[in-house]
Amino acid sequence: MIEKAKYSEAIQEFTKAGKLSGGNSEPLSMTGYAWAKAGDLARARAALQELKSLSVQRYVPASHIAMLSGVLQEKDEAMTWLEQSYADRDLRLCRLKAEPKWDPMRSDPRFIAFLKRLGLE
Repeated sequence: MIEKAKYSEAIQEFTKAGKLSGGNSEPLSMTGYAWAKAGDLARARAALQELKSLSVQRYVPASHIAMLSGVLQEKDEAMTWLEQSYADRDLRLCRLKAEPKWDPMRSDPRFIAFLKRLGLE
């Protein structure tokens, strides 16, 4: 729904998924992504901060934080979290080349080098 610009529907669905997931961080990261795409940067940044806070308490995939940082144009932070994701051997990295949510990072030379290192060039 996000890629079809149906942001309010996506936000509703991810919010519902968050309530049903038992605390899984993916719905929060995707809600933040939808808020960012919809132009509600304050809510997207709040979601990013919540993910970071949760990551101190329990496991949150670094790729979730990296993606949301990237869409918020915080590219240095996104790359730091991508490196952590690599160190954690996060399987989500195999989707970096294909997923549109990584588009904000595609022109960054560090991201391009990262994809090469993963064999995804």
